[in-house]
Order: sequence, then C-alpha cells, then structure tokens
Amino acid sequence: MTEPDNPPLNLIKQPASIGHEDVVKELATLKIELDRYARKTIGQPLLNDIGDNDRGTCALHPDSLMAVLIPFLNWEDQNGQAYRAFVDPKHVVGTNIKGHPENVPPEEVVNRIERYATYFGSRDNALYVWYKPLGLFIAHEGKHRVAFMRSHDQPAIAAWVQEAGYPAPSRITIIEPSDDRDEWLAMLDGRYIQVLRRPNLARKILDAYGVSTARWQNIDHLPDEKMVRLAIYERRLHRPARTRKEIDRTLDLQALLARMAKDSQEQYFHCHELGPYRLDWKRNILAVACLLIAGGLFVMFNHEWVIRAGIGLLGVATGMILSHEVLRFKGPKKLRNPNTLDRSHL
Repeated sequence: MTEPDNPPLNLIKQPASIGHEDVVKELATLKIELDRYARKTIGQPLLNDIGDNDRGTCALHPDSLMAVLIPFLNWEDQNGQAYRAFVDPKHVVGTNIKGHPENVPPEEVVNRIERYATYFGSRDNALYVWYKPLGLFIAHEGKHRVAFMRSHDQPAIAAWVQEAGYPAPSRITIIEPSDDRDEWLAMLDGRYIQVLRRPNLARKILDAYGVSTARWQNIDHLPDEKMVRLAIYERRLHRPARTRKEIDRTLDLQALLARMAKDSQEQYFHCHELGPYRLDWKRNILAVACLLIAGGLFVMFNHEWVIRAGIGLLGVATGMILSHEVLRFKGPKKLRNPNTLDRSHL
C-alpha cells in the first residue's frame, strides 16, 4: 500500500496533567503485565473475572477491558479518517496474546524495532484509537508490538490513529452509594447512569481525569435512589454486559421517570384483576351454591317467614354474584415499592 503524502504527526508528548499521565501509563503497564497470566490454570480465570468474560481463553482484548473499567468509554463518536502518527507505547493499551517480547529471536530484534518504529503500512498493521481527552490510546491492530517496543524502551511506534471523544469531566459525576452494599455509579449529563463494574480502579482513573464524587441525596433533581437501583437490577445492569453498545449498558433517568409517571396513572380494576392476588373462586362458588340451594328449598315451604328467608338467601346469593362486576378498585397502574428492594442479587 502506498503511504499518503501528508507527513505523520508526532503524538509522543501528551497535553495532560502529570497525575493523569501517570495513571494512563500505569494503566497501559498493568494491561501488559496482566496478559502474562493468560492461559494459565489460575491466571486465565482471574483475567476472565477482571474483564467480565467468563468464556475467555487468552489475554483480554484492550477495548473490551477498557470498556469494563471506564464508564461511557464509547459514548462519543470516533472522529474522521485515520491518519499516520508516531505514538509513545507507554500511552497505548496493547496485548500479549501470541507470545511475549522475550520470545522474539535475538537476531530479529533490531529489524523488528526499526520496522515498528518507521513502517506504517496499512491500518491492518497498526491502528490505535486515540481517546484524546483521556490521553489514552487503545490498540485495535498492532496490539502485540506495544509490549515489544516497551520492553526495548523505544520512544515511538509508527501507527495509524483514529480519534475518539470522551465526555468532559464536568459532564460526569461519580455517585457514592448510600448503602455500602450497593454499587458505585457514574452519571453523565445528569441523566444517564452506568454501574462502575470495577469501582476502585474506575474512580482512580476518573479522579485523575478531574471527575467529582457526590452522594445521591446531595444532587438536585434526581428521582428516588431506591427506585433507580431497582430499575438497574430489573435490567441487570449491575451484571456483566452482553453487548458492546453503551446505550444497552445505560439507564436513562428521563425514560425511567416517564415510565414511572405512566405506571402511577390511576385506573380502575375489578376484583379479579388485582394481581398478584386472586379471588378464591372455589370458596366463593361454594358459598353462593349453598345460599342458592338453601334459598330454593326455603321458598318451597308453606310458611310465610320461611319463604321470606328463602327469598333473602337468594338475594344474598345474587348480590355476591353481581358484586364481582359491580365492585371496582382505583389505584396506580403499576405498584412499585422501593422498600421491598431485593438484595438477593448481591
């Protein structure tokens, strides 16, 4: 493939605070070190637990792991076409899936360093997504060369780079749970909620990025916390995600409020519609049948007071039959009780 005429950019130096850059570097280092546990008896299950992937058989894919650690990672669109750039491998989250740097034969090391440092080729050779606000690169192609270049203390990798956005720190709030047994949450734009699957690590990353932390009750204009957590549990958003789509891992508070408003609208119910309670039809039919039989027998007597009693019994039986259709109950369309929050999921 012929490389474009535009000269490659130099993205080695990141315009980030020292504290945040240190977190990015440690995160990239941690990923490479974790990969060494792949395909081991205990190491692989550990990686699967960390990455929310119970079927994993090798090292964690960079973007899959980062999506578990960083909320709303792919919320913003990836911008424009990929371009060539020199990237510091210390800022790149890569992978060791098919061997480690020390497995490269010594006679190939020099040539491989030169190729990785100078040859761009196509996007199939090395494509890194640059989450520019975070100062973090995530390798899609060319994942293995990251560990190799780091191990040989090389300053740059020649790669194709595609930019991706990330919400500004002011748009995100870390929500500390009111109950220690509950999950930490991240809220975007005062509307969208995601569960922090790895809260301690996620908080460290977001703190360095400049995100603030607050308790639910200290944030204005939010619905009841128990109701929100109940909705999270109903959608199983506190469990490992089975999709890469951010919207499928997110609770929309506006949509929740609209649903709650609809559920709270009052309507009429017949007695046989009061689920989960049901009328005991056998007992009811038995009582009506006894009254009808007794009333029918009484009206057959010649004594006036017995006949009147029989008519009364028949009237009571008729009233019991008609009451099922005449009686109506008024209440919310759907009853929600946050005080009965089930913690069996924990």
